[in-house]
Formats: sequence, C-alpha cells, structure tokens
Amino acid sequence: MAGRAGDVFSLAAMIELDDIAGLMRPLRRGRVTRAVLWGLWAVAVAAVVQGSLSAALAPPGAYGLDKAVHFAAYACLAGIPALLLGAWRRLFPWVLGLLLLGGVLELAQVWLAAREASLLDLACNVVGTAVGARAGLWLARVETLAWDAAA
Repeated sequence: MAGRAGDVFSLAAMIELDDIAGLMRPLRRGRVTRAVLWGLWAVAVAAVVQGSLSAALAPPGAYGLDKAVHFAAYACLAGIPALLLGAWRRLFPWVLGLLLLGGVLELAQVWLAAREASLLDLACNVVGTAVGARAGLWLARVETLAWDAAA
C-alpha cells in the first residue's frame, strides 16, 4: 500500500497508508468534524486579530519568539482550510484573504501606541501561510490516497 503514495510523495512512502486513513478519515469525511474544525478556525482567526491588536497579548520578542508565533499562527490559519478544501483552486481565495488579513493587521499596528508594525512580522505571516497551505494540501492528498487505497 505504501508504494502507491510513494509515487506522488516520497514521505508518504515511509508511512503506512492504512494508518493515515484511520487517523485522517474523520477529518475530511465527517460533517460534525468538519464543522468543529471550521469553528476552531474561526476562533483562531479571532484570536489572531485580538492578539495582533492588543498590547497585553503581544508575543514576547526575546530570541525571535514573536516571529515564531506569527509563523505558527498563520501556518495553522492556512493549514486547516487547506486540509478541509483539499484543492489549490478552492484554497487560493482563502490564502489571499489571510495575506490581506496579515497586512491589514500589521498596518493597523502603525496607529496603535502599544504595538509596533514590522515588515519581518509580515514576512513571517506570509511564509507561515505558504507553509501551512502546502502542508494542509499535502495532508489532504495523502488522506485521499489513503482513502482510495483502503476502499
């Protein structure tokens, strides 16, 4: 079974497709699970907006930790829709929206006395969005291969 995924992605060749299918089948197939994931995504968007505009929730800047927080937050924000939508053409507007959100939030920090806008933060948002989208699409593809192989 693993050879079939290896034709597309070499990492998938090292993982048993049956294991992946068992873990990921509920992620994209169940209505309740999809609704929960979309709800978590909406909460995550609200948390990113609140965290970007609130002085009290600013990530610590020591050792570049704030950049890692920006990267991880936007990777998650892009990864969940990528996993659920499963195709670049459906994901593309979501990615553009996240890039716009990151830009608007960084621009808004210019006018907030307690926050500081940073092009490096924006770059981390962009890279996090790209990595999260790619990882989510990869997981969706592996899940589809696993689902097809298990059927």
